[in-house]
Amino acid sequence: MAEGWGVDADGATTAVIFIHGLFSSSMFWFDTDVVPNLSEDIISQHQILVPDLLGCGQSPRPVDSLYTLTDQIEAIERSLIRRQGLQSFHLVGHSMGAIVALALAARSPGRVRSITLIAPVYPPGCLGADGQLAQLPCDAFFSYLNPLSVSFYSKSFNMKQQILSMSSCCMF
Repeated sequence: MAEGWGVDADGATTAVIFIHGLFSSSMFWFDTDVVPNLSEDIISQHQILVPDLLGCGQSPRPVDSLYTLTDQIEAIERSLIRRQGLQSFHLVGHSMGAIVALALAARSPGRVRSITLIAPVYPPGCLGADGQLAQLPCDAFFSYLNPLSVSFYSKSFNMKQQILSMSSCCMF
């Protein structure tokens, strides 16, 4: 296979990691028919990974954890990325899972092939007077993502908003 969306330079199949939101579980991706409706091409060319975030679904619930963003990222790194030996992967995050996906990408910029954010959580300062998304601030955090592209999907917009190149300012 030629190198592309689903294949690494060494010919290995890349993974797609689906990260659910708060008060949810990996079942979100099945209940909403996202994973069951993936095309045969996607399934045959990718390792589909649908973990439960720490403390959700069937994942461990350590009593000494504060379930911070760092805890969630380290759990994904430990239980998926290292255990599966993933050299590169795509991230799909829903709601709070979008924040986890962005933070994971910031920690592993050389491994992340793409990021897709579905109904991402935005800080209040990003919303305009009409309540619609007005801007996404470009700060040091996003500079770690360069030159990745981020796809934004949101029910409130009911359409694909925009694909942003993280090398330019993130204004809508």
